[in-house]
Parts: sequence; C-alpha cells; structure tokens
Amino acid sequence: MFGYSYKVVNNLLTMSRLYLKWFVVNYRVLYYDFMSKKDNKDIELSDKKPDKTKTYPSDQSCDKIEPAKPIALPPLIFASGLLSGFIFDHFIFKTDFYDGNLVQIFGYILVSVGVIIALLGLQVFFKMKENPHPHTETKKLIVRGIFKYSRNPLYLAMAFMYIGVSISLNSLAMLIMFAPVIIVVNYGVILREEKYLGKIFGDEFYKYKKQVRKWL
Repeated sequence: MFGYSYKVVNNLLTMSRLYLKWFVVNYRVLYYDFMSKKDNKDIELSDKKPDKTKTYPSDQSCDKIEPAKPIALPPLIFASGLLSGFIFDHFIFKTDFYDGNLVQIFGYILVSVGVIIALLGLQVFFKMKENPHPHTETKKLIVRGIFKYSRNPLYLAMAFMYIGVSISLNSLAMLIMFAPVIIVVNYGVILREEKYLGKIFGDEFYKYKKQVRKWL
C-alpha cells in the first residue's frame, strides 16, 4: 500500500511539474521582459509628441482602462482542482475508474497535446511582443497563429493537461472537479478578459469573437 501511494504521489509531482513549469518560467520571463521594454519605450518617447495617427476603436486610451482582474491566476485554478481531487482520493475515498495501461497512455497523450498547444500560444505572444500574464495591459489584439482557431488557446491547453493528468493518475475525483474549475475559469477569468478587450478594441474584438470560438 505504501509503495502504491509513493508511486501515485511521485506521478502526481512529475505531471504537476510538466503542467506548471512552463507557466511559472514563462510568466516570470515574459513579465520582466515586458516591464523592461515598457520602461525603455517610455524613456525613448518622453521627449516626443504623441502619434496622432494611432487610435483605438474605443474613445478611451488604452492607458486609461484598467487591465482585466481575474478571480485568480488560471494555472492556480486548474492546480487547485487537481489538488482537491488528489486529497479526496487519498484521504477520503479512492476513485479509480479503469484498469490497464492503454487509458493511462491516453492521459499522457492529452498532456502532451496540451503542452504543444501552450507552446504554440506562447510563441504567438513572443512574436507579438505581448505578455500573457492576465494582470498586464494589452496593446495588440492577437488573432494570428493558433488564435485563429481558439480565442483562449492557453486555457484550452490547461484543460487538456488537466484531463490528461486526471486520467493518467486514474482519478475520477479529479475529473469531477474539472467541471467547477471550468466554470470558475469561464466566469472568473475569460468573461472578465473579454470585457476588457471589448473596451480596448471595440468592434475589432467583437468581430473576432464572432469568427472564432471560445475553446475549439
């Protein structure tokens, strides 16, 4: 029993590192890179006149609109669901729901798909010189790359990884917790971000919203 519990905990830690490592590293790198470039740009433009040719669809300047304030950082929301399922499994009631390695392999595949989607999304952010951190200002509406197929590819990636981790660890409790996690992400993160983007980009964003689905 101890050996099995140790294996499960070790698998959870391994999958969690895969699930959260790129968020932690890239959020930190992108944040400091973004702030550094912003400070340098402000210094360069301090003696210049404003460019009147650049306007936003909305009447308000981007600087006057507060960035979206999600209820919590999305990676933490997904991680809390996994943690809740893990606690239920190992301290309340075990919720195994399959036997065999094929289903577990399918879980690993879903995690891999999630990582690929996340990397594609981050690549677009890098090219557009935007910061994916939800607390930062948005200067450009991203509609290229993987954003042509999903308005929220990073959250889609987290969803794939969440389901993959749940399946690979054979935890029905984690899968059940996926429902409240998605509800919180939708109402506490995505809708707030889309409201902010609507204020910044106006009709340009609403046209994009009609053309591209929220998830897939």
